[in-house]
Amino acid sequence: VVVVVVAAADSAVRGQSLPLGSAPTHSLIKGLVPPDTLTHFCMVTGWDKFENMTAAFSALLGVPQPQTRTTGGLAANGTYLGKRLVATTKIAFMQLNNDTKMEFLAGEPDQPSWWRDVYNDRGYEVHHMGYVLPAGSDVWAVVQNFVSAGMGVPKQWGYYGKQPTGGCYVYIDTQATLGVTVEILGRDALCHSVPAPPQQQ
Repeated sequence: VVVVVVAAADSAVRGQSLPLGSAPTHSLIKGLVPPDTLTHFCMVTGWDKFENMTAAFSALLGVPQPQTRTTGGLAANGTYLGKRLVATTKIAFMQLNNDTKMEFLAGEPDQPSWWRDVYNDRGYEVHHMGYVLPAGSDVWAVVQNFVSAGMGVPKQWGYYGKQPTGGCYVYIDTQATLGVTVEILGRDALCHSVPAPPQQQ
């Protein structure tokens, strides 16, 4: 497992990023994610507003209100802005159709995370689009392709499920180029190249 310092990686690629508000050209983004890998989109909200939001969408869509769980924290072996991820998040999923889910997240208010900080900065919004990579892919290689194309830089990553056969995720800050964060997900061997978390919190 490769260990990197995110702050250094971030500063190294900032000069390659597209100007704020610039629309990416098709040649830059073609093939960055495999086809048919978009599985969900996510709404972010406040910690104390979470159940109200899931109840509202449940009523709107006529489906049962999803169960709220808490995930993240130190057990997720995550990294945020170069430091060990401490924050937890409330999480719930709503199945929209056979192919797509709607996810809801609310970051712990007293600890920094991409969940909390995006909400604090922008309020309610579509937080990310999630792409689950197929077998034979490499999560970190796809992330680096986004970086090389000047689309954005990874801000937070971590693991879920029982390791080493569980899954991993990486949030790429593509808000300036795509208007929304991109989340790249994989399982088992696809996650082996994702950097290990630093020791400091």
